[in-house]
Amino acid sequence: MATYLSAAYKNAIVDTITGRAATNLSYVQPLYVMPYAGAQQPDPTLALTGTLPFAAVSSFALGASMSAASVGVSTLGTPKSATPSTTVASLANIRIYNQSQVGIIDTTVSLSGGGGGAILDSLTATIGTPLSVTAFSFKMPQVLGAVMMNIALVDAIANAMNVTAATIGLCTSSVTNVYSGTPPASADLAATGTLLVSFTNGVTSPWAAAVGGASALTAALVSSAAVATGTATYARIVKGTYVLQGTVGTSAADFILDTVAITSGSTINLTEATISV
Repeated sequence: MATYLSAAYKNAIVDTITGRAATNLSYVQPLYVMPYAGAQQPDPTLALTGTLPFAAVSSFALGASMSAASVGVSTLGTPKSATPSTTVASLANIRIYNQSQVGIIDTTVSLSGGGGGAILDSLTATIGTPLSVTAFSFKMPQVLGAVMMNIALVDAIANAMNVTAATIGLCTSSVTNVYSGTPPASADLAATGTLLVSFTNGVTSPWAAAVGGASALTAALVSSAAVATGTATYARIVKGTYVLQGTVGTSAADFILDTVAITSGSTINLTEATISV
């Protein structure tokens, strides 16, 4: 099953993590959908081709029926139906539109049990016969690019995209902690190893506005004095219950430091860190 997100939608996800934009979510309710036949489009902003079952995107609305997220998954609460204006056989894909009727997600469709990103009650749209979306799930993964997020952060993003508009701003008014030792297997697990040094993220995000689903630091962050001596191996951005975790190194890592050999009392620079979808 292939699911494609538009570049603007990816940017919105990253911008809400970094807190770069004042209003940084493509809040998608009410969701509109358009089932279609033929080859799946790799970019949800591309025009759909061929005969479509509905005269307009707004003909088929899922409405405000997405559930609060649990483990990063927000689901359609009750089936939604609309009556096609054109008969179209062999429906294979579906496009999800935001409240501005801009395409944000393309995914496959199937009958129940077929493993599609959206489940229909029929793969043929027939004039005058209601067609139903019986199941649809928005899934926010716990791994973005090469960084991991804990469930609290994943659910907050999924809810902000599908249930209640919000600005999360993980990378503002938060702290980036650098540790030694073996990184935890999940951002939900307690930090392991020794806390070596911390960086403070102020009220203005030091990350750039996302482009192409990725956001990088605009300038190096300078730490307070290191609190312990050791070899840095991983870092966590922490804001309340939200945690984002990545690897640390002087190159080829999620968080790039000027050195991983931390000495107590020294000042360290975090020179690069990119968050991507």
